[in-house]
Amino acid sequence: MEKPETKGFTPLTSEPVDLHSPVSTSERLQAALAHGAVLFPGPGIALPALLWAMNRKEPASQGAAWVRFQSLQALAYQVLLAVAGALLGLVGLILMLVVFLIYGQRGPSGPGLVDTGTVLEIGISVFIGLLLAGLSLLGVAGGIACLAGKPFQYPWIGSQSAAYLRVVGAGDPSKDVEWLDCEHEERLMAALAHSSIMVAGMGWLAPLALWLSDRSASLWLKFQTLQSLAYQVVGMAAALVMSVFLSMTVMMMGFFAFGEAILPDQQPVEGGTTLVLALFIAASVVVVLAILAWPIYSTLPIVAAYRILKGREYVYPLVGRPVRARVELVSAATGTPARVSASQGD
Repeated sequence: MEKPETKGFTPLTSEPVDLHSPVSTSERLQAALAHGAVLFPGPGIALPALLWAMNRKEPASQGAAWVRFQSLQALAYQVLLAVAGALLGLVGLILMLVVFLIYGQRGPSGPGLVDTGTVLEIGISVFIGLLLAGLSLLGVAGGIACLAGKPFQYPWIGSQSAAYLRVVGAGDPSKDVEWLDCEHEERLMAALAHSSIMVAGMGWLAPLALWLSDRSASLWLKFQTLQSLAYQVVGMAAALVMSVFLSMTVMMMGFFAFGEAILPDQQPVEGGTTLVLALFIAASVVVVLAILAWPIYSTLPIVAAYRILKGREYVYPLVGRPVRARVELVSAATGTPARVSASQGD
């Protein structure tokens, strides 16, 4: 039986595997941990990526391939859970705003002087919290199933991941053989590394775990994970600088505007009013730029993930090219192939 082609690069050799039957207790435990990491929102995103990388050392092992599949869908579930949390939080804020506009001015009412608005706001918060907790428990159920050696797939995510990774009956349609398409496997992991930005403040842990642990990755995957890591780190650094600048600006504005009232013996600063106005304008410009830049910053990784899943390539503006040059320089120094493109797709 011939092996399926990998369209331009072969990070691992595609092999027929059984994605539903782990071969050892250790592999069952690893798969269970990948799903159970959902109980640690934020930092937990690194564990499925780490376990996936650890199990690439034996590409022909059925158990290793099974753990990699479980780790991939567990990572995808954490990313989508973060998106769901953000959307539910936004919906909750809108509903509480509506409740405040309707009941905010009425105060307590009824026999027991119950504040209806407060009760509704608490109810909304509790409902959203319970819903997110229930979604997290699905990951726990996946961990328990894997620990017991039973097949597990998340609704929709699992079937979509399996369809993207497998070619059933590859090379021989008459036989029920499952192939793990290793180019698609790397593309799916690269897309998840980019999408991890949706895990606010902690998404960078996924590409970092991949970069540090996966020594068997293709040069292409190393480039994708490193540029994803660099992009997120640069974004966080920019947010930190902006926060420090705004904090210092507000403090200086307060000092020049109210310094005389706070410190009566302090001599008024010449041109203080002009300086306060200049600081206010500078702070306003920074805030406006941040508001305009944030949607673009958050959207580019999603565009990258989509293009990669479709077999195309993506390089981040400003960050991507220096990272690619660095990866190619290192590869040249170590004697590995310098090409970082997975295929000829644009």
